[in-house]
Amino acid sequence: MTTPGPNLEERVTILETRFDTILPTLATKEDIARLEGKIDAMDARLGGRIDAMDERLGGEIEATNRRLEVKMCAMNERLGGRIDAMDERLSGEIKASNGQLEVKMCAMNERLGGRIDAMDERLGGEIEATNRRLEGKIDAMGNRLLIRFTGVMAALLAIAVAAARFL
Repeated sequence: MTTPGPNLEERVTILETRFDTILPTLATKEDIARLEGKIDAMDARLGGRIDAMDERLGGEIEATNRRLEVKMCAMNERLGGRIDAMDERLSGEIKASNGQLEVKMCAMNERLGGRIDAMDERLGGEIEATNRRLEGKIDAMGNRLLIRFTGVMAALLAIAVAAARFL
């Protein structure tokens, strides 16, 4: 023999109790509209921050490039002065010995070539390191923003799904 279940009136009372418990927890259209407004405001703030960071980083890169150009110009001038001084010194020696001059010029050429190559390599490394640091910062900011945006979108989707179930 089966035991009788709750009668219709008890079942209706149970359902009413469930509805009375669940309905106050559901998001209203106003709640969703407020949340959309907050998300739009957050999106605008994040966009402004990204633009500001992009502008600042662009300025930093430009300033670094200007500093490196100034350094390179200064080194070129110093090298030019040294070359001119060596040229003057060697000009006097040319009169004394043509063969000695050729040997000295080859040696000077090798030394200067090595120094220029070393400076070029060092400056290239500095530029590459600066670019990597800035790219890393930009990538990290983009990843953080993407994670935040994904979290917000997931929350909004969950709210929309929940709202759709009860509307």
